Amino acid sequence: MKLKELAESLVTFGKVNGADEVEISILDGYEFSVDVRLGKIENLVEAGSRSLGLRVIKDKKTAFASSSDLSKETLEHLVKNAIKRTKLASPDESSG
Repeated sequence: MKLKELAESLVTFGKVNGADEVEISILDGYEFSVDVRLGKIENLVEAGSRSLGLRVIKDKKTAFASSSDLSKETLEHLVKNAIKRTKLASPDESSG
């Protein structure tokens, strides 16, 4: 699934499960570096990383969550837990 589709599906999933608003932020990074000394490669690093953060608002109460596991099951669990945690927050009249 493409990242935009993933974000859209999580927003929909959150609203279906009771959130008034859902905001998704996805970070997708790639690193490549080479250390050369005296004409020889000493160190070679190639790495990629992805992570997702979300903000959920329900009844003017906000909760945040994040994960580097972008599997559907994990992210849906993350959204549901964030919605539950809004019950622990104080209302913010300027939010939502």
